[in-house]
Amino acid sequence: MPHRTVRLPPAITLIAMVVTTVMLGIVGVLIAAPLVAVLMVGITRAYVEDILGDHVSWPRLSTR
Repeated sequence: MPHRTVRLPPAITLIAMVVTTVMLGIVGVLIAAPLVAVLMVGITRAYVEDILGDHVSWPRLSTR
């Protein structure tokens, strides 16, 4: 099974943690990073690849 990573900018991750913590409390801290990752991949696929027509090469990790 190939592993994939998403590069999350630290500032966006921290902002998401603060916002979700204010809205959801401790649970917000736990779901902030996965939520941002899902949104980043979704925006990249929907906007960059479909609308702009640019291809984004996703980083690949070597499988051992």
